[in-house]
Amino acid sequence: MLALKVVGLVVTGGAILGITRQAGFPYRQRVRVLEEWERALARLVPLIGWRHLPLKDACRLAVKGLPMIGPYWHRMVASLDDREVDFLTAFNTMVDHLPGLWAEDRPVLQEVGRLLGQSAAVYQEALLARGLADVSRLLEEARQQSQSDGRVMPALVGAVGALLLILLL
Repeated sequence: MLALKVVGLVVTGGAILGITRQAGFPYRQRVRVLEEWERALARLVPLIGWRHLPLKDACRLAVKGLPMIGPYWHRMVASLDDREVDFLTAFNTMVDHLPGLWAEDRPVLQEVGRLLGQSAAVYQEALLARGLADVSRLLEEARQQSQSDGRVMPALVGAVGALLLILLL
């Protein structure tokens, strides 16, 4: 009977540790995705403004080495290569399918796509600067939320798990 109780405690403790780690995951993932968006937009400025690359080529180069958003951007550019959809529709679809973003992030990023797809290269630098400022603001909010809520949730889940372990004893 004692062995069964010990095994139950170990299994329950392991499950609680796993759940505790996962409680802060959405906060960390949002920060990582927004950091990659910030890097991608910062890379787009010189690619479009100085090198005068077409938007599809600039997008391909901007997300190079960004594992969270890169595949989604490449899929978006591939749909543009196939001439299936226009840039804005492809961009919005990509933003809608990208994991790690929260509801308040999507409209800001979709606005960046609207600005990119609708203006000449000369104006895109200024529009990208505005979009980059918006993404930086979102990133700062996400970091603050991760600092506060992202630490509270695992602690809360851990406390409930500890209470459950005590009840099982």
